Amino acid sequence: MKKLKIIASLTILSLLLTMGVYSSPINLISNGGFEDGEISPWTTWGGGVIVSSGQRTGSHAGQLPGEGAFEQTVTGLASSTTYRLTGWGKLNDGSTGQLIIGVKDHGSPQQTAPAITSTTYQEGSLEFTTASWATSAKIFCFKYQGSGGAYCDDFTLEAVTVTPPVETNPTDNLQLIWNDEFDGNTLDATKWKPAPEWFRQGGSYWSDDNYEMTGNGQVKLSVSEENGVVYAGAIRTHQLFDTKYGYFEVRCKLPQIQGGWAAFWLMPYNNNPGEQGNDGTEIDVFESINGWNGQINHAIHWDGYGAEHQKDSAGFNRPDLYDDQYHTFGMLWTPDEYIFYIDDEESWRTSAGGVSDVNQYMKLTMEVTDGAWAGNWSNQVEKPIEWLVDYVRVYQSSAVTPTPTPTNTPTSLPTETPPPTNTALPVATDTPTPAAPLTVGLDTDATARSSSIFLLSVTFFLTFLLITWRKMS
Repeated sequence: MKKLKIIASLTILSLLLTMGVYSSPINLISNGGFEDGEISPWTTWGGGVIVSSGQRTGSHAGQLPGEGAFEQTVTGLASSTTYRLTGWGKLNDGSTGQLIIGVKDHGSPQQTAPAITSTTYQEGSLEFTTASWATSAKIFCFKYQGSGGAYCDDFTLEAVTVTPPVETNPTDNLQLIWNDEFDGNTLDATKWKPAPEWFRQGGSYWSDDNYEMTGNGQVKLSVSEENGVVYAGAIRTHQLFDTKYGYFEVRCKLPQIQGGWAAFWLMPYNNNPGEQGNDGTEIDVFESINGWNGQINHAIHWDGYGAEHQKDSAGFNRPDLYDDQYHTFGMLWTPDEYIFYIDDEESWRTSAGGVSDVNQYMKLTMEVTDGAWAGNWSNQVEKPIEWLVDYVRVYQSSAVTPTPTPTNTPTSLPTETPPPTNTALPVATDTPTPAAPLTVGLDTDATARSSSIFLLSVTFFLTFLLITWRKMS
């Protein structure tokens, strides 16, 4: 009996130990408490240093003497996975402003914890999910505005166990109300017409000669140059089809253009200043601005295009979209918000300015700017540039009564006023980063090793039990 009690005690102890090893969370941030006494693998701007005072725990902390940041790029993350970021920070005595703990460059817009304004350590915590293509994220601690400095300490990044969401498609429970698959050899004049030959963005003209049907189920728009003049293709459903609310989607191969871009967007017949976006909002489902550098952009513009112009946007580094393969770009427009999708996965949502409540029409356009923010057309080697579009589709809920414009053009609709040449604007970066980040190589097999330790421990102690039992017998 005594031997059996000993065996039972050892069994329980072994199980507790192995469970503890297996369930211990793994911190994916290196030098999260600055205990190495060095900045690496963090990077910093604004004069951040590692000090042996002001720490929350341990013997070191990161100190920002003024506005600046500590940043660390964590690699080896799993895509479509939720992580929990936790960090601690405080302002120096007598300092003003705020300390921001957050994450960016994980395939979604920047996320931040509530701002820290205390001179005693406060926790900043948030959860974020990597995009389906993202395997890294940039963690930061940012002293923003005000005077004086701040301390950062004790950062952790751990995977969160969540129930996988049920896969859905943005068009689930919606019905197709309008589409063009671009079959045949002639553009369907009941659905599209060329945009007026306007001078665009200071660098190109929309031209009737820069679009054509392929005869294989696509329409091809192009950017070309002749005698120093740049021409670009543009077609629209202006006064042929317009509606409000629904899901608007294009399937296409993205072109890479120095100094220019392709775009699928929705326009109202009015976009008046001073009335917010409810009376009409330019909705850029996608723009391949800086596509030559792997960028993609969503944006909305309201309150006209003059001094009162306002905008909201989200930009992503997505070189995978420029692979000469077809990709889908969509936008779900509801009475409450706009939700943007890339390849059926949500990429951004916004309700800035108030959601448009008027009918809008669609545009497929290419153009070139004379501004340096989108690259330099003179550096474009390959000319002409072609954009292949496979289809455009519009879906609505059965509860929404479609309100398309009839084929015969009503005379009551106003004529569209062309936006000035500064319509497209560069996407602002979330947090200034003067220096290129140092990429941290993490051991991505840590979880697997923890599992192996657990299994080996169980195997060891089951073998021990078997041997002991035989001896007792």
